[in-house]
Amino acid sequence: MGSINVDDCGFNTGFLNGRGDVWYKFVAPIDGGWFTASTCSGFFFFYELDSLLRIYGGGCGNLTCITGNDNFFGEPSSGLSCSAAQAVASWFAEANSTYFIRVSAGGNAFGNDGAFGIIIKSGQVITPPAPDNDSCANATALELGVPVPGTTVGASLSPGVPFCDGAEFPPSPGVFYSTVGDGQILTASTCTELYDATNAVLDTRLSVYEASGDCETDMICIAGNDDYDHGDCDTLLSRVSWQSKVGVNYLIHVYGYDIVGSFAVVVISGETP
Repeated sequence: MGSINVDDCGFNTGFLNGRGDVWYKFVAPIDGGWFTASTCSGFFFFYELDSLLRIYGGGCGNLTCITGNDNFFGEPSSGLSCSAAQAVASWFAEANSTYFIRVSAGGNAFGNDGAFGIIIKSGQVITPPAPDNDSCANATALELGVPVPGTTVGASLSPGVPFCDGAEFPPSPGVFYSTVGDGQILTASTCTELYDATNAVLDTRLSVYEASGDCETDMICIAGNDDYDHGDCDTLLSRVSWQSKVGVNYLIHVYGYDIVGSFAVVVISGETP
C-alpha cells in the first residue's frame, strides 16, 4: 500500500499517488562516502516497473528526504544502461548511518505496479549538463543541406510538447531545431553522412511542428516518424517530409526511443536526402 505522511521528495506522480511502494534499508560502511541506488543495469533491463527512487535519512518515524529520481535514461558515461522506466539516485552517506530507500511506480506512461530489481553501488553518478537546445525556446537554427551532430544526453522531458503522428510513446528526453519554410517540400532526417562519422548511437524519433507563436503553447503537429527503414536509411533512424509554407517557422524535435545518445540531423529542400 502507499505510504502515508511521508515527504514525496518533490516527485508528484499525479494519478499514481497512493500506489504501492516498498522500502529497503542501507547502512553505510565505517568510512561512508558516495553511494548510488539503481533500478537499472544490464541484468534488470527487462523488469516491468516504471520505478521511482527516493532516498531518506533519519529514523523510520522521522524521515527526511535526501534525493530522488524518476527517469534516468541511461546517460552513457555512467556505465548504466537504463530504459525510460528506470531510476538512479546518488547521495553522500555518513559513516555508519542508516538510510531508507523507497521504490514506487514513477510518473510516465509506464507507471504501473510491477516487478523490479534494485542494486546499491559505491560512487556517484553525476547528471550531465543540459544541451543548449534542450527547450523549444532555444531551438538551434539549421541551415538547409548542412547536417549537424547533436545529443540528447542531459536533455529533459518535454511534457508540454504534443505527441505527433508516427513518433509518440515512450516519452524520452529530446532537443529542438528550427528551420524556415521556403514553399518547397522540406525533409528532416537523422539518416545523414554524419551518422557514422559522429559515432551516433541514438535510435531516433522526429516530430515536426509549425510554431507561429509561443513555442510552449502554439505547437501544431505537422508530421512525425520513428523508424524510416527505407533505402539507405538505418531502421533505427528517422525521416519526415512536409510541404512548407514560405516564411513559416518550423520546430524539429529530436528524441530517442526509450534512451539518450548522440545523433546527426539535416533538413533539405526540394528532395529526399
